[in-house]
Formats: sequence, C-alpha cells, structure tokens
Amino acid sequence: MQYTDITSRALTYLLRSPHLHIDMTEAIYRGLAEICYAQPDGVLLRLRAPWNGRPFLYECSAATPERSAALLEQLEPNVPLVAHQEYTATQYQALHPCVTQRCLQGQWPSFTPPARDPEVEIWPLDLGDLPVVLEHYDLIQDEEELSYLICTGQLYGACVDDQLAGFAGTHVEGTLGLLTVLPEYRRRGLGLALERYVIRQEVRRGHIPFCQMFDDNDISLHLQQKAGMELHPQPIWWLLPHT
Repeated sequence: MQYTDITSRALTYLLRSPHLHIDMTEAIYRGLAEICYAQPDGVLLRLRAPWNGRPFLYECSAATPERSAALLEQLEPNVPLVAHQEYTATQYQALHPCVTQRCLQGQWPSFTPPARDPEVEIWPLDLGDLPVVLEHYDLIQDEEELSYLICTGQLYGACVDDQLAGFAGTHVEGTLGLLTVLPEYRRRGLGLALERYVIRQEVRRGHIPFCQMFDDNDISLHLQQKAGMELHPQPIWWLLPHT
C-alpha cells in the first residue's frame, strides 16, 4: 500500500479504536479499499470486487450522527454497508429496506501462528471442489466470487479418506469465514483444525487474522474463542439492501 495524506488521515481516525475498526484498517493495509472520506470525524471506505471491478461493500465509521448522515449520502444504491456505530445503522434502515445483521469482531492476538493439527490433512481447494462448496455453503452462491477465492488460494479443504470433508478460508474483504464441515464429518475437530489453519496462513501473509460472527451465534463464538481469537464487545452492523 502507498501512504498518502488521505491514508494517514484514515488510519489516524481508525486507530483511535483499533479493535472496533480491525476490518477497516486491514482493508486499507491489504490494498482492498478506496478511501472515499477521511477526516477527524469519520472514514468511509469502498471495496470493489476484483473479478469485475464493481463496488460490493462500504465500510463506515463516523464520530457523530451528523457526519454519519452525510457519509450515507455518498453510498451507491444496492451496495451493502458495514456500520460501526448504531446510529449509522438506524439512519441507513430509515433510508433503505434492508436485512440487518449485528456482529461481533475478533482478531488473532499475536504474531505467532497457532499450532498445526497433524491429524487433519488440509490443502488449498481447486475449481474441481467448487460444486461441493456451492452445495454446502449458503451465504455465497455467486460462482464468480467463490471461483475467485479458490483461484487466489483463499479457500482450503480438510480431507478424510481422500474425500473433501469441510472447508474454510477468507472472504474477499479479508474476514475469516466460509467455515463448513459436511454433516457426515462433524464432531471430529475438523472445524477447529480448519480455523487454525486459515489463521496460520493469514499470519504468514503478514495479515492480522480477524473474524465477524452474529452476536447470537453461540456455537461460532465458542469456536473462535477455542481457536484463540480475542473477541471484542463492541458490535458492528451489516446492512444488506433488498434488491
């Protein structure tokens, strides 16, 4: 990434609350974000899909409701938003029909990767595994997006008896996720092994591994804590417009 004046302004604001803004700072550090606005009262980022160049996500943090309202005016229609203050979520809901998902964030707390589980065989997926991913992962059904994640080495699979038993990786915006264990292979520790494997890969790439979970998903929250992730109490809001 290149440090410019606007980059410095954005990071100065975001690093006042680094745990709350881990998704935004990582988007900047990884070169994923366009900085639409950065001043002492807020930051607005736009992320584009690498496979077609279209905006697929905004990330917003605003110090005041007034700045929040002004930043919402800059959003393109039908593009999801991650809001880092509740008043931003409320303002967005008043403007757009949407699905709202309240989440907690967590991050890996050190520069040392977790230990590898030698009992579980894990390897990068290839496009031959795409039909299995499409069949078992409901939150993304865009073949272009999943193909991009596979082709860029961001999706990994666990193997049992030469069969794909589960997978996990990172979303386009950098969040750990897509963790899925096929029903017949559950309760064998594969989910934890996959999570730690992805964390290891992210640390080796120089990234801070971070995750986002629905705040009422006790199973996911427990898994992240068991994997060693440090969870943060401040929520964020995913706002998914109806199209």
